[in-house]
Amino acid sequence: MPTFSRIVLSIAVFFLFLCAPHNAGAHNAEAEKSHYDFADSLFYEKDYERAITEYKRCIFLFPDGALSEKAALMIGHSYFYLERWSEAVASFGKFIERYRESPDIAEASFFKGAGERRLKRYNDALSSLERIEKTDSKEYRDRAFVERALVYVDQDAWRMAQRLFSKINEKSDYFDSSRIFSQSLDNVDNIPRKSPAVAGTLAAILPGAGHLYTERYRDALVAFLLNGVFIGAACEFFDDEHYCAGTIASIFELGWYAGNIYSAVGSSHKFNRRMRNDFINGLMIKTGISSFNNSNIDFKYVTLGFVY
Repeated sequence: MPTFSRIVLSIAVFFLFLCAPHNAGAHNAEAEKSHYDFADSLFYEKDYERAITEYKRCIFLFPDGALSEKAALMIGHSYFYLERWSEAVASFGKFIERYRESPDIAEASFFKGAGERRLKRYNDALSSLERIEKTDSKEYRDRAFVERALVYVDQDAWRMAQRLFSKINEKSDYFDSSRIFSQSLDNVDNIPRKSPAVAGTLAAILPGAGHLYTERYRDALVAFLLNGVFIGAACEFFDDEHYCAGTIASIFELGWYAGNIYSAVGSSHKFNRRMRNDFINGLMIKTGISSFNNSNIDFKYVTLGFVY
């Protein structure tokens, strides 16, 4: 081969090797973006199950890719939207552990805490949400205060909830709603309640009276008639000197009588819980604070509105 041809071939091979890594890298970046965009499209179509699979596929195929971190975050959001709280918490926890310097740490910490709250892991939720104060995220700082306040609302720790609501910045979008919510909590002592002791005592004096007190009218009628029938049957058996049948009827009646008292006490607790939940749900509607909004795919799980 002529010398000139060898020189030309050598130069061509040199440039081929020089350009090959760059082209491969560009190809990988393009392929990664294509996988990620497909996963995103599934997410925004609310096909969260398939979105999780595709985000995981993206991470598996491109573990060091530019979008693997975002894909990991979106896996957590997908689980959150599916209300699979345990998996969402685990996913956000892995994200926080792996991407400690990520600018999305505050976001991951918020949703991890929100998931833990729904699992009633209140101490863990507070710990996750308090971590946001150490970040520079203004977006999630006030959201975290709201979510922490709702943790205390869930536990009926009204004063602690009010203290957290009071920390929200006056310029925050959350300020007015949080102020109204906090002020309304002053009326928590006015929520109608039924005394378990009174319900049990009334049921002991007259079967059905305890249920009547707790506004369970159908149960009151059933308890009254059932106990009345067995008491009447036992008395009749004893009057007719059918002592064995009278004893059996009395034993059954003791069971119904005790059950009537136990049920009346339970009814009072259910009444109190229902009144409490109605009060809190009413505040949620009045102030527009909702702990989870599944209609907007913009990650604003705490939404605000005002009723004038």
